[in-house]
Amino acid sequence: WHTSLSFQDKLTNDQILSIAKDWMKGMGLDATQYIVVRHNDTAHPHVHIVANRIGDTTKTISDSNNWKRSEALCKELIKTYGLTPVPEHRNEAAISRDKLRGRDLLK
Repeated sequence: WHTSLSFQDKLTNDQILSIAKDWMKGMGLDATQYIVVRHNDTAHPHVHIVANRIGDTTKTISDSNNWKRSEALCKELIKTYGLTPVPEHRNEAAISRDKLRGRDLLK
């Protein structure tokens, strides 16, 4: 499983990690191996989360409707943590094109 969470607010590593852990729990991915990596290669901080979909109980963790579930969960986390929502449309000027690679560069 791979996803990223983006933030508009200035947050500490501990705050971002807490939000990421709450996201993992809300998505049912808290009982498996995962890694959270913070990036600062864009104008806004973000984390990438990579998780094993085989849980600690050796059962596969469902990815059914994951986009919809994640979207609802993110809205909940925005309220819980008092975060500024990321705009619906990307600010093209904020993208560091010189840092893009591979397919991301083609987009």
